[in-house]
Amino acid sequence: MTSLAEAVALFRRGDAKAARKLGERLLKAAPRDRRLLEFVGVMRCQTGDGARGIAALRAAAKAGPADPGVLHNLAQALADLGRVEEAAAVCAEAAGLPDPADRRARLHAWLLQALGRWSEAVSAYEKIVSRTPADAQAWNNLGNARRSMGDVAGAAAALAEAARLRPDSADILLNLASLLTAAGDEEGARAALDLYRGAPDARIEVERANLLAGLTRLDEAERAFRAAIAADPAAGAAWFGLGLMLEHSGRGTELPALLREAAAVGVADPSLRLLEAYRLRREGKLDEALAAAEAAPAEVEPTRRLQLMAELNDRLGRAGPAWQAVEAMNAAAADETVRAGAAHYRAEVERTIATVTPQWAASWSRPASPPGRPAPIFLVGFPRSGTTLLDTMLMGDDRLFVLEERPLWEAVIAAAPLDRLAALDMGEIERLRVLYFSAVDRHAPTGGTSGRIPVDKMPLNLARAPWLHRLFPDARFILSLRHPADAVLSCLFTNFRLNYAMANFLDLGDAARTYDLAMTAWEKSRAAFGLAVHEVRYEALIADPEGRLREAFAFLHLGWRNGAADHRETARARGYVASASYAQVTEPIYRHAEGRWTRYRDRLEPVLPGLAPWAERYGYAL
Repeated sequence: MTSLAEAVALFRRGDAKAARKLGERLLKAAPRDRRLLEFVGVMRCQTGDGARGIAALRAAAKAGPADPGVLHNLAQALADLGRVEEAAAVCAEAAGLPDPADRRARLHAWLLQALGRWSEAVSAYEKIVSRTPADAQAWNNLGNARRSMGDVAGAAAALAEAARLRPDSADILLNLASLLTAAGDEEGARAALDLYRGAPDARIEVERANLLAGLTRLDEAERAFRAAIAADPAAGAAWFGLGLMLEHSGRGTELPALLREAAAVGVADPSLRLLEAYRLRREGKLDEALAAAEAAPAEVEPTRRLQLMAELNDRLGRAGPAWQAVEAMNAAAADETVRAGAAHYRAEVERTIATVTPQWAASWSRPASPPGRPAPIFLVGFPRSGTTLLDTMLMGDDRLFVLEERPLWEAVIAAAPLDRLAALDMGEIERLRVLYFSAVDRHAPTGGTSGRIPVDKMPLNLARAPWLHRLFPDARFILSLRHPADAVLSCLFTNFRLNYAMANFLDLGDAARTYDLAMTAWEKSRAAFGLAVHEVRYEALIADPEGRLREAFAFLHLGWRNGAADHRETARARGYVASASYAQVTEPIYRHAEGRWTRYRDRLEPVLPGLAPWAERYGYAL
């Protein structure tokens, strides 16, 4: 007589269909047998009949006292069919039943995570790792759940423990690197990837390469991209990343050779069509470049593709298609989390505006000038107002070293919130200066900076002037100005790396509001603290680079040096350009972006009344 044991043996030999067939026959003879119901339910799920498998498992659960094995199989079957709420409810129903090796607890924690019930998921994973501290995957999942709750420090600790336990896991190390990168700790992210001890992995090397490129360690980045290609010659992300790095670092002329090299080894990744579009754009073949960008699949690098299409249509005088591409690009990048971050940034600037008054500034004690190291020069301006062109020109002077859009102030601001600035004593100010210069030294270029003056270029430090002035009351500021409507329009056209501030440039109304807030915060601080400021207008700079630069050097008490205005040579020498203006700084100075907003007046009409006071203040016509 056949038995359940024979059906199980068939399954263990790999013949699930025969096992199911035998189980179904046995079940007809004993339709209420709990073990047969469970077995047939599992076999149905194994052979693609999940709905009927779940029905059998539910019947098995009802056929006798609560059985942890049956409930686990039922929850897993529900989860496999995407019925996550039901699966989680089954796990909760089984709470208190035996759970060998935490199998059901792990499933339940994962289900809670999938449902976005982050605090419950965190609690579940914390119990698992307390019982099994060597479980790297549970630590990894705990880190991801904590990250979703916004607990960056807790997430980093959990992911670091997972990485310690499993340095051969690319997924775990990539999770840790992603978290640290999002937190602004690119060096820490790179160090995390350096922990990898597994077989050569293209994904690890691509991520490492992208981080190294962002840190302007271009030779190391290129080696990492090449290591990724050696590990997997078909890794399109490696070829694409290397091509983008060449494009960003003034080596775009090498793109044709790279594309030929990729073709020679049979790489067919569709993202390479975008590299072809970049190559054609660099050669001035704008129509062909646009056709290549349009031919790239919409799902491949969607925001890069749409940004390039917007730029090319704009350069070709096609305002309608350009605006459509811009709107599609920004919609692709926006979600509720991003919008919440944008609102958070605006609220922070509003708090600064409300706090900065002449009376508040008068209450400060004036600290002494910092001993030893010279105060930084601060280069500020609304994004896309010419700060990158100006900082590239300043890079040509060996008395300066430019720090381009680096996170130099985050630790200072965390240690000294706005409401504490007025009360800081000399000792606290000195400690904050040490904190600032430690960040400067981490990000400073190699080759020696002793005796050189740092140029801290971060456009939206406009809204951080109280901190900058508190630590360095004698510092000089260069303010880069551009027509407000052109600046806002250009921000909308730019595919920024998103943070809370840049998230405001995915929407026209948010962008204009951010302009108003940032410039209000700046002008209030400028008046309250009597900042030493030299204005450089973008339109004047591109019309007469040497004349405007001579004026800036005079303001900085630096004698003029011939060749300082040769921005293209400096751009080629500087390597990777971290800002969104990489394509422009290696080109001859052009004027086609001047007054561009007039071609989009009808689209900008809703925000022009809010920009009009700023245009009038800075001498621009609307």
